[in-house]
Amino acid sequence: MTHTSIRERPRSATASRGMSPRQLAALIARGTVTLEDWDPARVLRLANRVAPRPGPVTWVPGWHFGQAVRKVDELRNLREAIWRYFATDGREGAFVMKWYEGIRIRVYLGNDLSWALFVDGDFEPNQFASALDFP
Repeated sequence: MTHTSIRERPRSATASRGMSPRQLAALIARGTVTLEDWDPARVLRLANRVAPRPGPVTWVPGWHFGQAVRKVDELRNLREAIWRYFATDGREGAFVMKWYEGIRIRVYLGNDLSWALFVDGDFEPNQFASALDFP
């Protein structure tokens, strides 16, 4: 039987209270913190804090579904960890996310559309730009 030292164990949910989202993202990336023992309501509050804020509506040449349009950074990785939390074990989580021009969208974390909107921060930007008649 192998024993894991305290240093090797992921931190508990209470140990990560009071951290900034970027600090939490760095610890999750290193595997020292996990969301698995968090309450779904707490993960949803975190999702609301780190939801992407879309930039201006623009044409994105060559865009395809699943392509991260925005810069990939630790907050994007944290959003992916949140998305995966709800995509596994039948967890359900939805919240209202602000999007372009004050549009509010109810996002159901764990499905394909929420991956594009919440994790990557965009969904069909070229069709959206065309519909709004942007060059």
